[in-house]
Amino acid sequence: SLYILSSIIYDISVVSIKLSTSNSHFITLFLLILLYFALSRRNSLEKILKKVKFKTIIIVVILLLICIGIIYFYTHENNKKDDKTNGKDKVVGTQIPTEKPKEILPELVEYYEKNKDTIGWIKIEDTPIDNPVMFTPNDNEYYLDKDFDKKESIHGTIYIDMVSKINTPNTNTIIYGHNMKDQTMFGSLKKYKDKSYYDKHTEIIYNTLYDRGVYEIVGAFYAKVLLKTDTSFKYYKFFEATNKEEFDEFVNYVKSVRLYDTGIEPEYGDQFITLSTCSSHVDNGRFAVVARRKIYEIE
Repeated sequence: SLYILSSIIYDISVVSIKLSTSNSHFITLFLLILLYFALSRRNSLEKILKKVKFKTIIIVVILLLICIGIIYFYTHENNKKDDKTNGKDKVVGTQIPTEKPKEILPELVEYYEKNKDTIGWIKIEDTPIDNPVMFTPNDNEYYLDKDFDKKESIHGTIYIDMVSKINTPNTNTIIYGHNMKDQTMFGSLKKYKDKSYYDKHTEIIYNTLYDRGVYEIVGAFYAKVLLKTDTSFKYYKFFEATNKEEFDEFVNYVKSVRLYDTGIEPEYGDQFITLSTCSSHVDNGRFAVVARRKIYEIE
């Protein structure tokens, strides 16, 4: 009978340890109750009492207490592990902070409310260029012939290329505008062919919805839209430098075609904007101005 009781108690311990979860106390208690009722049956109890002595009962009780202690120990340790694991996923009593939404620049709120395609503003001091900038990621030519209010217009509206990224800006953001004879949009951009004009307008202000930026001009140049089969560098296809080699290829191209040296030496990691407009010097001609985001040194 001692062997039988010990076996039963051992089995209870093993089962409880294997099921050591937050409910293991209830499982252990349930099994012990079953054992109690099994042992408390009158006939079985009389048979056991006839076969075992008082010392044997004492030994069984001790074994039972030891097993209960083992069960409690394993259950307690597992619960502590569970608490540590759960603690990695949540902070008890503390709300996990979330990223604060970006706020639109105050001067652009009115324009954004009128037209949700508004992405920023471009301005060159003391020139006609002082316009909202649009962005339509699904249609790169939408604002070629539409004004800010989305009405038909030969002037169109200044806009950035659909490949552009907003939250994490590209290495190069291309901004398009018509070369209008009345000097609207990018009608005055070609004046940068003369260094004397550049000397008076060396910087471009380009603010996105959420961020302000001042850009210093690296170079102004004439170009043309090339055939797809032409392997020459195409400035209007450069948006992202994934490595220094691609970055240098763009910078070296601008330096090689610019009409004069501005003294600006870009460094790997710089961000650019390229203002691009049509030009009649050749078929499919273009005139472009590339500017690097100005870096402010903190004293």
